Amino acid sequence: MDAAATPAAAVAEQPPPPAVEAPPAAPAAPTAPTPSQRSVVQKSQLQGSIRDGLPSEDTLNENTLEGEPPNPADVGEYTGQLSDVSDGEDEGAQRTASRNALSTWYRRIQPLIRNKRVRVFAIINTILTILNLILFIGCMVILGFLIFEAVEVNNRSQQDKPCIFQWTEWSACPATCASGDKPPLKTRQVNRSSIIQARGNNYKPCPKGLESRKDYAPCNTHRCPIKLSSVTEWTNCFKKDVTDASSKCYQMRNLTIGDYLVEIDTTELTKECECSLAVN
Repeated sequence: MDAAATPAAAVAEQPPPPAVEAPPAAPAAPTAPTPSQRSVVQKSQLQGSIRDGLPSEDTLNENTLEGEPPNPADVGEYTGQLSDVSDGEDEGAQRTASRNALSTWYRRIQPLIRNKRVRVFAIINTILTILNLILFIGCMVILGFLIFEAVEVNNRSQQDKPCIFQWTEWSACPATCASGDKPPLKTRQVNRSSIIQARGNNYKPCPKGLESRKDYAPCNTHRCPIKLSSVTEWTNCFKKDVTDASSKCYQMRNLTIGDYLVEIDTTELTKECECSLAVN
């Protein structure tokens, strides 16, 4: 039994054979993406480019899908629903793009909004804009009023009207009475602001120099009173009694006939004279 066991032990003590390395596995051949996979990839790339605001250069350079157009006869009953779904997806993409564009603009102007100087300038510009609008509206109102007045004047100027003007009030009389042959005169003149020129063809125009025309009228025409003592002219000498040769003679102050008053400031209306000068 020992002899039989020895070979077995010898066999057991032999080293194991070296392991043979397996050859490396060949890389799997890349499989071509299906049209649906390519459509999904393109849509994801398009959405990613839309988020940035502009499509990427790879998207622009990518070739269009190859294939024949579908046969209208092969259209199934769910094609309309699929089309509606795709339209909804397009509208969602457009809304997403618009939101992304708004957010992009907001990110651009956000530093300006946070700037204090920009805010001050914005407030000033707003106030100036409001003032400009108010001034513009005021100018438009004034312009409309002027146009309305011009139209009214044009319409009224076509009507026939004579020259119209008004006199001012009479001036005060320069004297309280007439001291000479001519009485004092009061005056009035044309009110320049009341002159309305003649219009139309039926009336003559206003006379020249109407603005400086004056009107005169006599006033206080009665003669100024004279004092009796100022009358130094005496009448001829007369006898008081022509039947009495011894009667005295007299003279009277010679008051001429006229429209005037006599102030009796003396009692000497008559005086005695020499009878040799008497005329009776």
